[in-house]
Amino acid sequence: MIHPLLYTLAFLASITLIIAVFGRSKNKTNKILLLIIGDILFIVSEFLYPFPKDIGLTIPPILIGILSLLAIRKITSPPNPNQELMNTWHDDPKNWKAGVFYYNPEDKRIFPPKRIEGIGWTVNFANPYSVAIMVGIIALIMTFLMLIAIYTTK
Repeated sequence: MIHPLLYTLAFLASITLIIAVFGRSKNKTNKILLLIIGDILFIVSEFLYPFPKDIGLTIPPILIGILSLLAIRKITSPPNPNQELMNTWHDDPKNWKAGVFYYNPEDKRIFPPKRIEGIGWTVNFANPYSVAIMVGIIALIMTFLMLIAIYTTK
């Protein structure tokens, strides 16, 4: 009966280490090392688990993998710019294509404010995540409209 306990402890250790990664320590190497140790402990406990593998047991490793990748990305990413620098980027006319489209590769924000502030947000077309989110939202709306059209014509 030690294997389920080992599995549970390894899962909790990995979650704890991921949470610890987001702490205030400045040493990136130690953070990544702790994360790798927790992941190895989790993987070893997954192989020692004696019960048959089913779909329910694949969810925790996938979740730990995704969280680990997000943690490593957060650790290695540069610090966020201050508000003054973001205002400078926003006011620079070189970052506005045709006066309407915001394009600034240095700005990592997905939705920066529009050129006339207070109206809403725009998309940073230099950020691939913002373009993907915009395409996803458009696809979702189109799918929804198509479903409405299909069900109203029946």
